[in-house]
Amino acid sequence: MACLVAAMVGSSLVWLITGSWTPMGGLLWLGRNYVGLVGIVVLGLLILPSLEGREKRAPRDRRLEHGRLRIAEATVLFLATGLLYGLVFVTFSGQPLVFLLLAPTVWAGIRLPPTAVVLHGLLGGVLAVVFTLNEVGPFITIESVSQRALVAQIFVLMSVVTGLALAFSRSERDVALAGLRAAQAETVARARLLDSVLETMHEGVAVVDADDNVLVRNRAGRRLMGLDDAPGLRVRPPEEAGLFHLDGQLVKRHELPHRRVLDGDTVEAEDFVVRSELTPQGRVIEVSAQPLERPSDHEPQRVLVHFRDVTADRKDRDALASFAGVVAHDLLSPLTVVEGWSEALVDDLESGSVDAESGLPKVERIQRAAEHMRTFIKELLSWTVARGQVLSIDSVDLSALARSVAEMRSDTETRPRITVVEGLRVWGDEVLLRQLLDNLIGNAVKYVAPGVRPEIEVTGRHDAEELEVRVSDNGIGIPSDQREQIFDTFHRAHVQGYRGTGLGLSICRQIVERHGGRIRVEAAPGGGSTFVISLPTGTLPTTEPSSVHPEAADTEVSAHA
Repeated sequence: MACLVAAMVGSSLVWLITGSWTPMGGLLWLGRNYVGLVGIVVLGLLILPSLEGREKRAPRDRRLEHGRLRIAEATVLFLATGLLYGLVFVTFSGQPLVFLLLAPTVWAGIRLPPTAVVLHGLLGGVLAVVFTLNEVGPFITIESVSQRALVAQIFVLMSVVTGLALAFSRSERDVALAGLRAAQAETVARARLLDSVLETMHEGVAVVDADDNVLVRNRAGRRLMGLDDAPGLRVRPPEEAGLFHLDGQLVKRHELPHRRVLDGDTVEAEDFVVRSELTPQGRVIEVSAQPLERPSDHEPQRVLVHFRDVTADRKDRDALASFAGVVAHDLLSPLTVVEGWSEALVDDLESGSVDAESGLPKVERIQRAAEHMRTFIKELLSWTVARGQVLSIDSVDLSALARSVAEMRSDTETRPRITVVEGLRVWGDEVLLRQLLDNLIGNAVKYVAPGVRPEIEVTGRHDAEELEVRVSDNGIGIPSDQREQIFDTFHRAHVQGYRGTGLGLSICRQIVERHGGRIRVEAAPGGGSTFVISLPTGTLPTTEPSSVHPEAADTEVSAHA
């Protein structure tokens, strides 16, 4: 529209100045405006951003424009264009061969950037105009000079527009391809990130469709189902997967979590048991399932199944329930004693018949029951500390700890003989290790036959990786069928004649296992028991001995030493 207005204004001014005006003159003016706009102005718009460094180009376009091969190709193209124009306008002047000049225009539009295409079009236009003005070429057959000039201008315009149309189409295609490649790269990156997240999770995730096809399954899911990395893209039958209800009944196919969701049911944190060759003892898994949004109506319904191993949690929960029941029972018994004898004492006080001879035994029974409750509660607190206290690790002299415990135990009426070897050191929590030794030595002092003087030996030896400590006694021993059970909470091997809570050895096991060690009991030579504790030594100071020989450094701690 601007070119049309300019042509009308310009030709009108010429008419006012010269007094003559022809339609062909207006068309020539309009043609020059269009050629100037499409050629010179577009070229300027393409060059200026490049000079200012603001032109955004795809990496491929930048390589095409600045690569040596493209420069060589452009050079060949411009030379071929000049040669072809010479043939068409000079050698075969007057022949209708102008259509051949479209070949270099198409070549430029397909292979060169827009700036080079405009320059190529302007070069061809200049050659066409120069040859036409010199009355050579196919346009000289037109008799009217004005018409001949108009045709030359149209030829220049069409050459530039054709090349630009091809170049801009190619540029748009390259930009679209670059965007597609970027989107594909982002999609791949997101997929890899999602795969990494799924494979890193400790909880199983699977996506299953209505045809029992497994679309997604992470490493944890394969491990929890006992499959490891075994291939398989379909849901296995329950009998093959080893999937059971908690009551031991095999899960039926319609009871599978994803099948229930597909049938409109809800599966939220339900427990199942999985048994396989890798987990013959079975593991308890908590399963939740929910439907996923369907991408389209013709796509099958998909279900997200989430499951996690809760074997330890369920074991702790059951142990806690059992623990609470035992605690309630063991606290209720002394409370009943306290309550009963307190009522009896109140009755005596109300009747006025209480005296020292009848009242003191009742008070003593109340005190013994209260002492039992106090001891039991103290053991409970010790069990809790051994189970959950944060370890304060340091180099610990176990020999010194054992001697300290022995000195306190030596004041009892049984006058125990306690022998401690020198040189036992380990990395650990000194408070908990003291409690460990105190429980073991205290049991050895308590569980002896009537009239027998307790004799306890604390010995040990180092090897390359661990310290083995042995606490031997001459007590009543532990039946062979109970040597594993005595470390269970509230289990007591000897009930008659010996008071206890059944927590002491459970505390010992908690302490040893929290230090990464092991504890067991075996029969001592000549009777009694030997508790064997194996503790990792870690990095001990270089001044510590590498081995300990009991006969080289015995120390006796005795009440009558």
